[in-house]
Amino acid sequence: MTLRIGAGDQKGRLLRAPARAVTRPTSGRVRGALFNILGNRVLNAVWLDLYAGSGIIGLEALCRGAAWTTFVEAHPDARRCITRNIQTLGVADRTQIWPGTVERFLRDRTASTTTPRSAPPLFDVVFADPPYHTEGGAIPLRQLLPLCRDSGKIAPHAWLIVEHAATTAIPPGGGEWSRTRTYTYGESALTVYQPTLP
Repeated sequence: MTLRIGAGDQKGRLLRAPARAVTRPTSGRVRGALFNILGNRVLNAVWLDLYAGSGIIGLEALCRGAAWTTFVEAHPDARRCITRNIQTLGVADRTQIWPGTVERFLRDRTASTTTPRSAPPLFDVVFADPPYHTEGGAIPLRQLLPLCRDSGKIAPHAWLIVEHAATTAIPPGGGEWSRTRTYTYGESALTVYQPTLP
């Protein structure tokens, strides 16, 4: 299966996707909506792609002007796919693949958050696309929100955007996050969390 970069300096480039049994790639429609929601927030952002799958989200962020992407992915087949896609786009100097679970990455204070010297050491945008069914090993959202904030890896101003099934019950917030809006696209949805105002 192939995926196409939808916009940016490498618009139209084809990337690989792992077998459907391994991941569920975000559709082009939802990807386009995600970047429309973020707007200029993508520019020069340090991006964290949780449950990265093929890496298409974090890679398109780079094509649209992000400074750096860290991909967190537990499945070895998916990580190999991300590596090939990074090579295809020639962005190895602006990426990192972290092999392991999202929970381990967020709990491990020693987990590398290497970024370019010119970039801030914390993530500005967090995108999480856990399996729609929790038997896939995803952290429940009510746990993911405080884990992100308590990890020490997320900037205070960061946005967290979660892709999920449109029928999933979404928590209003937690761990200093507030849900601001949910956008629905057929069977999929994007929920935006922003820092809770003091």
